[in-house]
Amino acid sequence: MINYDLFLYSFLLIFFGFCGIIYTRQTILNNMIYLEIIFLGIILMFLTCSINQSFILGQVYSLFILSAAAAEAAIGLSLLAFRFRIRTNITFDALALLKG
Repeated sequence: MINYDLFLYSFLLIFFGFCGIIYTRQTILNNMIYLEIIFLGIILMFLTCSINQSFILGQVYSLFILSAAAAEAAIGLSLLAFRFRIRTNITFDALALLKG
């Protein structure tokens, strides 16, 4: 039996993540949070498909996506902390001034 509620929740997570990235372009930290919400929606979609079809590969994919999202968040937050220590401003407008 297919549980359509989990599909709906995963689509809503992905949709809200994309809407957050499109409509709030103030700081990089907000966009990183919305990107993590998109990753969680994708993981929920893989897990729902895996449970409904009794296929273990979706669970393995979700673990890989979760580990990649955690690594991306750690690297991104460390770069933001380094940038904030230097300039005390982490908006997109301040990053447009970078040369190189």
